[in-house]
This record gives sequence, C-alpha cells and structure tokens, in this order.
Amino acid sequence: MNTTDDSIPVIGKRILGWTSAYYPGWRQEYLHPQNIDYSAVTAIIHFAVKPGNKQHGLLSDPAGLDFETNQITPDNSAALLKAAHAAGTKVLFALGGRDGQGEVYGATRNRFRAATSSENLEAFTNNLVKFLTNDNTGYGGEQYDGIDIDWQPVKEEDEQQYAALINLLSQKLSLITPRPILTAAVKDRPELFAKLQHQFEQINIISYNLAGNWPGWVTWHNAPIYDGGNKFPTTGKLLPSADGLVKAFIDAGVPANKLAIGIDFEGKKWGGVFEPLQKWDKTQIPTFGAIPYFEIINRYYKKQVYHWDKTAQAAYLRINTLGSATDGFISYDDEISVQAKIDYVANNGLGGVIIWDLGAGWLPEAEIRDPLLQAVKNAAYPLPY
Repeated sequence: MNTTDDSIPVIGKRILGWTSAYYPGWRQEYLHPQNIDYSAVTAIIHFAVKPGNKQHGLLSDPAGLDFETNQITPDNSAALLKAAHAAGTKVLFALGGRDGQGEVYGATRNRFRAATSSENLEAFTNNLVKFLTNDNTGYGGEQYDGIDIDWQPVKEEDEQQYAALINLLSQKLSLITPRPILTAAVKDRPELFAKLQHQFEQINIISYNLAGNWPGWVTWHNAPIYDGGNKFPTTGKLLPSADGLVKAFIDAGVPANKLAIGIDFEGKKWGGVFEPLQKWDKTQIPTFGAIPYFEIINRYYKKQVYHWDKTAQAAYLRINTLGSATDGFISYDDEISVQAKIDYVANNGLGGVIIWDLGAGWLPEAEIRDPLLQAVKNAAYPLPY
C-alpha cells in the first residue's frame, strides 16, 4: 500500500464499490502524482483528452485527439501511471469534459458531434484505443486502464451518435486483454443510459455544478444531496439535487449499484447574495464562479460564517455585509457533506462516488494536506470499532 505522510492506514472494510477521482493534467504542477494518497481511491481519472486534433491552438482533424487543452502530455501520463500503478490504483483517461478556457459554450459537444459522425467514427475510436495503449508501447512501460466518456450535456439529437460511439468503442475494447474499463459521466438522458448500461462498468452522475446565475433561478447549492422541497419560482419544478438525479436514473432502469454521485473539491462563489434561495432581478444579477476548496479555506472560511443546510445536506459560507455588493454565498463540500454523501451511497445501495478535481482540495502548507480526500477515505473505508 502506498500512502502519503498525511494518510491513515486502511484496516477497515470498504463499504463502497468505487471511489474515482478526476485529476486534471493542468493540476499536475500543483499536486504532483507522488503526493496523491492512492489508498483513498480505487481509480484516478486523468482529465481530459478532447475530441478533435488541436495543434498550436487550431483544430485540424475532427477524428483526432486534443491533448493540448488540458495538458495531457506524455510526461504527465507517464508520471501519473507510474505512481498510481505502483500503489495498485487504476488510471482511466477522461474524454471530453467541460469547454476549455476561451471556448464558447457547447464547443466540446460540437467536437463530439464531428468526431462521431458516420465518416469519422471509425478513425476516432481507433485513435482512442491507440492513445489508451500508446500504440501498444505504453507510457514509461505503463498503459491506461480504461476510458471515461464525459460528453455533456447529451442532447436528444445526440443520442444516436452517442450510442454509436459507445457500441463501437466497447467492441474495440473487448479485443484487448484484460478488457479496459469503460465508464460514463452523466447528468442528462437517463433513458439513453438505461439502454446502454451493459456497456459501462460505472455510470457516474455529475451531481455537482447544479446551480448558476441563470434567468429564472434562485441562489442554490453547488452539490446538494436533497432538494429540500425547494422549487424554481418560475416553473414550480424542484431544484436539482443528487437524490433527484439518482431517482431519475433508477426510474429509467439503471441499476442502483451501477450509479455514483459526486463530491466536489471545487465550490461555487456567488457575489451580491449571501444564502440559498435568494431571488434577483435582471438589474442585479449576482456574480457566480468556481472556487477551489484550498482558496475557500485560505481566504474565506471563518467559523462564524459557516452554515449547514440540514434539508439539502450541504455546507455553505454566509457572508452578509453592510452593502450587498460585498455579500457572498459560497457553496462547497466539506468533511460533513462528504460523510453525508457516502452514507447516502451506502444506504441506497449505490456503487460509489466520483470526486471532481483532486488538486482543488490540496493544501500543501496545511497539517493535513488533503483533508477532503482523507474525509472520503475515513468515511468510505471506516476503521473498526
């Protein structure tokens, strides 16, 4: 077993099927692979390769692969694979993900559409398999253990091409021994994933990024377990939650033990508001953006502004100042919400959890440098009484 100085030896029984953690290539200079506590996770997901070859900032071959945007370099691949495999931890690479910096909304989805067109799909899937194995040469003698498909959102008009991608890629992975793992990161189209469930080892629900300063919204948590009965003021529909997403996928026919929910080491910071369920008008739209856990702790956390939403099962900071311009509402996962989420997974027979961005939870100068990861480890792998 490979552990960091901060780790606690695992001597309890694991109660989850998996704990998979996303690790962006652009975080590797900040959180080096050798500093990850691999005993806390069953798999690392290297984030992320994008569809479409990109060289010097320009897209060329739509069936190619873009390693540049997220810094998935051969050196980064080799360093991660060597460290993780030495600890007995599998490494997948993610395909897709959110739009890159400077890209317009939907750019990555459009890349998927081009790559999976009838004229490009065969070459595209061949390129994925070649990258998986580095054309059977490996990366410093190591190869990836699987692929995580992160096409989001999948629109109704994308379903046919998405299914074609998964079916063909699954066929090609079956020719490799041992067969690489195929997983999906999902939020939409539960009926589609019910049809494709047998192709995936895991169907991981992205139960974070569940709020934003969009028209018709209210301030809301980034990654709540429950909606608490709270609704959109305009439509009357329930606000999003992990529980709501889980129920939608189970109702569609996806087995509970194939599903995971998300733990986000990156929070969301609202400005001009200070708590959940606040409304606004179009003349005073609140600011909104991502904020890593290490910045929340280093810059904003104070005991007196910390709050726990019992109904949503979510932590937040309530910063209410004399003027609304300096108000703040920071929604994030902490040790309490981590425990609550793992309890939810265990109590509902789900398969596991996924973690977004190991590096966002890294505090190199702290006594415990990876407090959220240790919280996952202690909850998912409980010590005996």
